[in-house]
Amino acid sequence: MLLWALLLLILDAALANPTAGTEIVLILDNSCSMVAGGVMQGTGQKLPANDPERAAVLGTLLIEGLVRGSEDRLTVIGFGDERSHPARVVEGGDPIRDLPYGGGTWFGPALRAARDRFEQSPRPHHLAILFTDGFPSDVHEPDLARKLLGSPQRLAIGLYGSEDAARDGMGWLRAMVDDPADTVQLDALSPDVVPRTVDAFTAAYARVLGSKPLTTRLTPGATHTFDVGRYVTEVLVAVAVVPPGPPW
Repeated sequence: MLLWALLLLILDAALANPTAGTEIVLILDNSCSMVAGGVMQGTGQKLPANDPERAAVLGTLLIEGLVRGSEDRLTVIGFGDERSHPARVVEGGDPIRDLPYGGGTWFGPALRAARDRFEQSPRPHHLAILFTDGFPSDVHEPDLARKLLGSPQRLAIGLYGSEDAARDGMGWLRAMVDDPADTVQLDALSPDVVPRTVDAFTAAYARVLGSKPLTTRLTPGATHTFDVGRYVTEVLVAVAVVPPGPPW
């Protein structure tokens, strides 16, 4: 069981417009390669699961906990099982945990669902976060993908277990954003992939707040001390666990 704590340190300068509100849509890769592994196309090489500990879900839950009660809103969109199936659109902690895995990396319906959410939102700021461990099974051209998504601010996180997958996947993700600095590449085989994945998710939401994210993994009975600077005016704390534990 993973228990993760997040502390967001909000500086005074970040509170100039605290109630503007941001519509956040996170396209969360729920293809089977995330938790069950897969086979490299062309070579037949068997690949291990890229996120067996569901660190991406933990990162999403931390964002959900911070958004709750704020002017911001988080919608999580997963892929359907088939190309013709609609994307899975969920909100809230339990639906995020229960998002099923399976099928391909069907970005087309997910991008359309994200655009619909942005177009219907009254919030003035829009942020799309793309997370995947592969290459789209349908929308191969980034120009078409950008057109389907519309024009929100875009951040992208790629989690890859091989150089070939990273080359193709990150090439597509970098073309989806306006600035290469808005992408994060994670190595699924790295021993610190879990904390780095959680950090990538929390850093994405911290940019909305103009804050500094600090994260740590907790074990039963353990404590952790965060250093808070003198110019911090607000501290937000969120804790996420997969699977859900007893109430605090």
